[in-house]
Amino acid sequence: MPEKDPQNLSVFHTVLSLVLFGISGVLRHAQKLIEGKPFNIGEFIFEVISSLFVGSVFYLILRGVGVAELTSVWGLKLKHHPCSK
Repeated sequence: MPEKDPQNLSVFHTVLSLVLFGISGVLRHAQKLIEGKPFNIGEFIFEVISSLFVGSVFYLILRGVGVAELTSVWGLKLKHHPCSK
């Protein structure tokens, strides 16, 4: 059984990354609505799911190569933010 210490927040960082990438998909769809496209539930669901998938894959890759988890969460969130072009 692993030792309990405050530095071991792996589950929290993973859930945080999923929440942030889900929000990123919502923001990307909101940006399309602002540009004048009509709301489409299928497109909204696709945006959220694709954002979750791509974000989690990159997060797991960065975690696998040894990048600090919190750094990888925030770095990927800022890189994939809809306003960072």
